[in-house]
Amino acid sequence: MCRDGDRSRKKVDDLDTLKKQTVKALLESIPLTMFYIIRSGRNVYSINDVIGSDVYSSVTGDREGILSEVISKNPRSVELLTRRIGLVSNSIQKSMRQSISETINGLSVSSATQQSIPTPLLDTMINDCQDMSSTYMFGDPSGSHSARLLERGIDPNRLTVWESCDSHRNRVGYIDEQIKIVATHPDMKFTAILANPPYNDPTKKARNNKLWTKIVEDHLEMVAPGGDMCEVTPASVLGNTGKGKKFMKLFSTIYNLKLIDYTADDFFNEGVAICRWHLVNEPYKVRLLSSLKTDHLLGISVMVCLSLVMLLLSIPF
Repeated sequence: MCRDGDRSRKKVDDLDTLKKQTVKALLESIPLTMFYIIRSGRNVYSINDVIGSDVYSSVTGDREGILSEVISKNPRSVELLTRRIGLVSNSIQKSMRQSISETINGLSVSSATQQSIPTPLLDTMINDCQDMSSTYMFGDPSGSHSARLLERGIDPNRLTVWESCDSHRNRVGYIDEQIKIVATHPDMKFTAILANPPYNDPTKKARNNKLWTKIVEDHLEMVAPGGDMCEVTPASVLGNTGKGKKFMKLFSTIYNLKLIDYTADDFFNEGVAICRWHLVNEPYKVRLLSSLKTDHLLGISVMVCLSLVMLLLSIPF
């Protein structure tokens, strides 16, 4: 009986913890929801304006009214949240006048494992692409990637965005209804692929939970001849064992690795080193990696060493 009682209490505690985490995540998504409401031409004065809108459930995924239930049980929270919403609303409107994509980036939250690419980093990836007439954006948790691509002149009819999460897809849809949004890899080739793939699968054990390597392999099959592929991944994408060794060979033979930037790690706090890289679907050209910019100086020595390794790999033994 005692053990059954302990298990029951643990189950209640686990459910209570999960509910608190859910409510916390919903509260964190309120500013992003406000942005989409304001962008639709409506004003936001109170928490009821937020949770009572049709946008709220689409953006947050709260279709069961979890936050509304919690607020109804804590009437005092209405006043506190409404006071905060007034301040946030003014800040959002001011920021929107400067840049839609950077406003979303500042409010970004993810309901899944994929994460947003900071705007300065995304801009460098866009700059590296020569032909964006058919662009594949893998992952856009808040809609900031799509907004930035449109600000940079990409035709929404020529933009395909992958997202596995319903609320993420809804956010992208609010940016522009003409964007093609998919939940699986489309069977087509793209002239430009941009991605910050989820690194790990939290449902699997640590030794077998890498998601990003399979995604990179898929993208290599999807980039059109002469097309650009720009990705943010763990720095172990290049190495002398496992997948790192495989990618090292691919990127220095049938694909042309143009750039690897280890300073991208400055934008993240993942517990593993992060880099961004750019390759073209063309045979590798033996030379030092180019397209270096002043903000990449910290990575130059590593890039030079890498190009020398690639040169050695191209010599038959």
